[in-house]
Amino acid sequence: MRGFLRGVVVVAVGAVGLGLGMAGAGMFLPAQIELTTKTMVEASPEELFPLLSTSDGLQRWWLEVAETEGYPGFAVDHTNGPTQGAGCEVQFTVTASSLLLETWTLMSQRPPTRVEYAIDFRAFEVDRTITLSGQPQGTQVTWVEKAELSNPLLRWMPVIMGKDPVEQRIREAIAGLDRAATR
Repeated sequence: MRGFLRGVVVVAVGAVGLGLGMAGAGMFLPAQIELTTKTMVEASPEELFPLLSTSDGLQRWWLEVAETEGYPGFAVDHTNGPTQGAGCEVQFTVTASSLLLETWTLMSQRPPTRVEYAIDFRAFEVDRTITLSGQPQGTQVTWVEKAELSNPLLRWMPVIMGKDPVEQRIREAIAGLDRAATR
């Protein structure tokens, strides 16, 4: 029994040491992160914009993404403010458990070319700007994420995850936006 307890203490002390070491090293990693993804879609800015600027549009968009990309069941619900335009707030929750994943608040819009959101992921916040630029062959969608990671442990996130998986999820989301707009 003493050997077991000693092992538990060693593991606990090691875990605390690792956490402190990562937090300390995290202080030297950049606190500000920015990610920009650009993708061409077929739909026009006028077809896309209502999906970005209304609670019903956001729900239609993300349920399209969930259905085609095989995401686990989640709900997108209007929770506060108007149902369209600045102040519109929606929450994304896991349907099986009602676990809150994130909250989107539409901060500003410039129809039909630009929306700006404040995204609350609970552990950190992101400023998200989506710009729509009409082109002869469709629309260029530019998605920009900016965050200030004050927690030094969270600063490891871009190092551990890398940008590729995040950019792939954004591209999937934009493809779902295009599908929802052209249905």
